[in-house]
Amino acid sequence: MKCIFLGAFITGMMGCFGINLINKNMKYKIFFVFAMSLIMIGGGCNKVSKEASLPINPNTEAGDVQNIDGLRIEVEGKNYSFTPNVITINKGETVTIDFYNSQGFHDFVIDKLNVKTKKINTGNKTSVTFVANKAGEFEFYCSVGNHRAQGMVGKLIVKDIDEQVAEVKVLEEVPVVEETIVVEEILQNLPGTYEVYSPEKLALAKENNVVLFFHAAWCPTCRRLESNLNKTLDDIPTDLNILQVNYDDANDLRKKYSITYQHTLVQVDEKGNQITKWTGGSDLQSILDKLK
Repeated sequence: MKCIFLGAFITGMMGCFGINLINKNMKYKIFFVFAMSLIMIGGGCNKVSKEASLPINPNTEAGDVQNIDGLRIEVEGKNYSFTPNVITINKGETVTIDFYNSQGFHDFVIDKLNVKTKKINTGNKTSVTFVANKAGEFEFYCSVGNHRAQGMVGKLIVKDIDEQVAEVKVLEEVPVVEETIVVEEILQNLPGTYEVYSPEKLALAKENNVVLFFHAAWCPTCRRLESNLNKTLDDIPTDLNILQVNYDDANDLRKKYSITYQHTLVQVDEKGNQITKWTGGSDLQSILDKLK
């Protein structure tokens, strides 16, 4: 209507101010162009009006909140139950409950969070938005008549994220401590070793006593000590590592430690430096007696 009145006003003004100065044919042309413009403007105004009048949701009652940012949860109510009947959210979340009534006359209420929808009939839908500002478990129910007593109830669980994170951290830390203690106990109870020499194993001397046993397969006393060590592996102290060196092949080591006889034993540090040296011995105890 506003567009039509505007067109009529402009036409009248044109007549009042003497468009007669223009020849008759030109005047008809101007009037024709203006009339077409008026029709187009009127059609456009009519189109905008129709679009604005379209209902957004015919099943949503007046006053319902739509397009709310945050968590949206659909809840169905019927005689006499909710689906779902357990809802879990996090503290601090903005939550919109879209409540649809598929049977009967119901509403959705959470007293402790001040949440309450309108009471609606079958086939209708309503919404309520709230902030879950308290952690805990809260009952929701239908407040119509004795519906609550007939079992139309559910549970809203609001979790405190900070408490969950703290609990996870505690659970993660405790096993680490326990594992560390267990590993240390195992290491403390493990026996020492009797094994074949390699240069890398000298690093064991940082924490333990390392003894090089220059062994020859053809040497009877070497074989006697070796037999005893193999029988008493579990008795070798945790801080002792005995490394068997092949006397016939280890020319460099024999030269380094001035070894002239097989069945010689040398205690060394982690750099391979000699601490003490001796020859002979037929059992583990003879080695323990010589350690520095």
